[in-house]
Amino acid sequence: MRKLFSIYKHDFKPSVLTATVLHFLVDYISISVLVNSSLGVNAETAGLYAVIYDFLAFATQPLVGVVADFLHKEKYFVLASIALLLIGFFIPFSYVALGFVGIGNALFHVFAGKNAMDESEKSAPLGVFISTGALGLSLALNYSLPRLRYVFLALLVVLGALYFYLRLKEEPLVKEEQAKASPKDKKNVYLIPIILVSLGVLIRAVLGYLPTYSGSALTIEPILVALFVFLGKAIGGFILDSFGAIPLMIASVVFTSLGIISYSEPIFRLLFCLGVNLPMAFTLFYAKKALPRYSGFAFGLLAALLLLGLLLTSYQMNEIVISCLGVTLSLFSAIMCIAVSYFFKKKDMLEGKEEEAL
Repeated sequence: MRKLFSIYKHDFKPSVLTATVLHFLVDYISISVLVNSSLGVNAETAGLYAVIYDFLAFATQPLVGVVADFLHKEKYFVLASIALLLIGFFIPFSYVALGFVGIGNALFHVFAGKNAMDESEKSAPLGVFISTGALGLSLALNYSLPRLRYVFLALLVVLGALYFYLRLKEEPLVKEEQAKASPKDKKNVYLIPIILVSLGVLIRAVLGYLPTYSGSALTIEPILVALFVFLGKAIGGFILDSFGAIPLMIASVVFTSLGIISYSEPIFRLLFCLGVNLPMAFTLFYAKKALPRYSGFAFGLLAALLLLGLLLTSYQMNEIVISCLGVTLSLFSAIMCIAVSYFFKKKDMLEGKEEEAL
């Protein structure tokens, strides 16, 4: 444990850890507002509410990312996102409330996500940061209790203020580190790697929504699913940092393929959730390497592709087609990710030789 701390002590900055907890709270509050807005309305209206929220929370993130990359005011926009969530939480008009909550959610994810990407030299902190949203979403969908909502709302305000304070303390040190770092790589944009990473995210989004089942006898399964999604996202970065891209992708393909072939069994559904989410930290880490000056846009682009994946799987297929397509897509995504990893590994080696020659 001490060795692990020494490896990551410069990457898991206090502000990134605080943002990780905030991510759980932001997604919980956002989904709880959506759930409460949908109570007592017909299915068509509830579906419209979900479409409005998803569009504002996901589809707007690339545009928000462009703003983030040019303004560099992460701490202020994280506070603004919390303010929008507070307004949406207390507004009684559903459409307006979802507007505030959806935009607030998008602002938080992009600005806090950009901060995590910019502050982390390894992939594990990115996976941990992104993982907690799954727990918040699942808890809000299944246990949106009034008292719990107000407790989490108070925590959101307190931790939002703490995040702002921590960023104020960290920024002078960050600027000092940036001044010492070589600016050469910041000028580059690697188009093919970001295309491959984006395709990998889109494929994983399609995989996530591809299999369907009629229900489960396990009442606790929604929480177990959220836990395995959380674990997949959280541990994927540690596997990548410790063992490299190939072992990570092999694990992802094996768990995803086993899960989708035997999706009717609860244990395999959980393995599927684990496998699909293992590469999450990889995609964020290499999106940052591909677009080093535009990490906000990179984060927003990947988030928007998750919504596109849902739209692409809105039609029915039989189980055999789903299994074959799922295994094929999983392999294809893994191959693309390994190719991206190889590209940057080779680039780093060439740059190292050039520096030695100088």
